[in-house]
Amino acid sequence: MVYGYPAIVASTSLLVQTSISHLDTNSLVLVSQNFETEKRYTKEDLNDFLNYSRSQFKLYRKTKDVSYLKTIRKTDSLAVLTLASALFLEAYPQTELGLKLSLNSNVPVGSGMGSSATIASSVLKALAQDKHIHIKPDKLSALIYQVEEFIHGNPSGVDNTAVVYGGLLQFKKVKQKISFSQIETDTKLPASLLIQTGIPKESTADMVGLVAEKKRQDKQVDRLLKKMGELTESFVEAIKKNEPLDVLVQKNQQYLEKLGVVGTKAQKIVRQIEDSGGVAKICGAGGVRKGSGILWAFHPDPSRLTDLAVSNNWKYWQVRLGE
Repeated sequence: MVYGYPAIVASTSLLVQTSISHLDTNSLVLVSQNFETEKRYTKEDLNDFLNYSRSQFKLYRKTKDVSYLKTIRKTDSLAVLTLASALFLEAYPQTELGLKLSLNSNVPVGSGMGSSATIASSVLKALAQDKHIHIKPDKLSALIYQVEEFIHGNPSGVDNTAVVYGGLLQFKKVKQKISFSQIETDTKLPASLLIQTGIPKESTADMVGLVAEKKRQDKQVDRLLKKMGELTESFVEAIKKNEPLDVLVQKNQQYLEKLGVVGTKAQKIVRQIEDSGGVAKICGAGGVRKGSGILWAFHPDPSRLTDLAVSNNWKYWQVRLGE
């Protein structure tokens, strides 16, 4: 969690694949294989949608009403791809279209895994490569962050940072100022599963607002967040010293449950994993009313965790983290 306290973020081995082909017409065709959707845009279309998204974002910033953000996605089902493309054209106005961009992602959507940042990065890098444009990492991160703002409202900046710089990072954001550093270690994180507890009904903006409201109403919440920040520091030290992480992960999950961002279904899955001898914690902002997104889970005997997931019919991904 990132609420003015340190957090750890790790890249995963999940991928987004983007391919580009050339067209005779001066338009951009965006294809999402995951959503089985194809849409065609002119430069004017892209600019209009970018301006519309900015107007909705300004209304959100003024009112804190997340419905303004939700209308952006409702207006265009490929909003992340469209916004990334529009921002690229704004940054590099000499760009000619006549392109078809097709994207296929195996990153879980809307589940705390940074799918929007990953997709935006893939689109921007594909366009840059096709046009022989070098985007410096800090500029790429800033463009992705703009997409994240339109989608999530007040993103932490952790997803765009992880997507651009990769590896295992210690991250902190205080009063809109972001700082991060690579965690230098030869230690590899445990063989892991990412387990889907269900896509949250709440958006990231909803959950961030929920925690902010809790902070206003209860001083204990800020103390809890501080403990989570201290736990991050312990986690970094444990990684550097190649010490076990299971107790720290379990403690972090307990704090997240106390914070009130983990739904009943996810808590039940975590208890089953713990009863089997493993540990798990949610990733991202969480969710309460339905699913809570993705769990990061590992076990001294990885096969037992896989068997548990199969026997319970949990959707899961075997991944490498921080490499």
